[in-house]
Amino acid sequence: MDAKALIVAAEAVARQLPEVGLDEAAGSGRRVYKVSGKTFMIITEIAAGPIVTLKIDLIRAEILRQQYAEISPGHGM
Repeated sequence: MDAKALIVAAEAVARQLPEVGLDEAAGSGRRVYKVSGKTFMIITEIAAGPIVTLKIDLIRAEILRQQYAEISPGHGM
């Protein structure tokens, strides 16, 4: 799956969550998805391409990184 397809899929799933909110700071290139005021996903557009940052359990994140080379560690949320 290419980066743009990943963004489309991630946002489609996020919009289906109950009480999901989207914050877009004008000109920032970031879309922040929240449920009950708590951030769970940030999409950032940079020159190299879009980046999806997800809030995830650290152990689950490590398992996914071992399974998929495309997943890289990010900053803690």
